[in-house]
Amino acid sequence: MIQRAQRENTRVGISVVDIDLFQKVNDSLGNSYGDELLQMFAKRLQQTVRKEDTVCRLGGDEFAIIYPIVGSAEILAQMMKRLFGVLSEPFHLAGQALTLLSPLGLQFFQMTVIIPILSSRMLSRP
Repeated sequence: MIQRAQRENTRVGISVVDIDLFQKVNDSLGNSYGDELLQMFAKRLQQTVRKEDTVCRLGGDEFAIIYPIVGSAEILAQMMKRLFGVLSEPFHLAGQALTLLSPLGLQFFQMTVIIPILSSRMLSRP
């Protein structure tokens, strides 16, 4: 993928996202609800990406999204905004509405600007 980006003079974006306080969900509701939350979270991630993008679980509560072709930082910023919007909606689990904080790290290959680690906490500040 990186070689293709070099050949075609395009950019590759990789973001890593996890679920804050996931262990508390497991501890308080049980592992089966934790597993269900992971599935719901993964489904939401998949709903935010383009067909050429890849969502994968790294382990535990960490996921990666690979954006093989990114035209500009502005395009990726729009995608990240959509991702934050989808992930900030409550997850309904065990009769409860859970609002999760999901820290997100983002890195570009072949770009001079690196966007710092963002989190939904930053977006929710007044």
